[in-house]
Amino acid sequence: KVNNGRLVHVQGHASGLVPLADAQFEDAVAERVLKLQSTVEVFEWAQTTRAWQDGEVRRVQPRFHTEWVTTHNDSHRFRKPSPENPRPPNGLILGTQTVLCEKAVLGGFALPREMVNGFRTFEPAMHLLPQRVTAC
Repeated sequence: KVNNGRLVHVQGHASGLVPLADAQFEDAVAERVLKLQSTVEVFEWAQTTRAWQDGEVRRVQPRFHTEWVTTHNDSHRFRKPSPENPRPPNGLILGTQTVLCEKAVLGGFALPREMVNGFRTFEPAMHLLPQRVTAC
């Protein structure tokens, strides 16, 4: 309380006091972390095009390959004939989601949410999670 509103210099290991859970995966809970970030991707067909000039005629040929993506490629927009991408599972949000710990400390000091939000370095947390997680 003596240092409230004052600049202090501290050094050490910050940790979260409340477990963080991923809203999309019921088993994905990590303890003593400041942030939990997850990226959900799907393995889908993607379209590229090859264009070339054949005399005075410009030719375009679609090509397809598979890749991990964080946004759904609607295969109905592909030039036909083309492979089909299934819709992602209902309720599963593709992309990156980040959850912040509401109670983080460094030694005896509480870290404000703005400070925790400003931390940009992430470490893999797979070792903190169960081997298999299930979507909610």
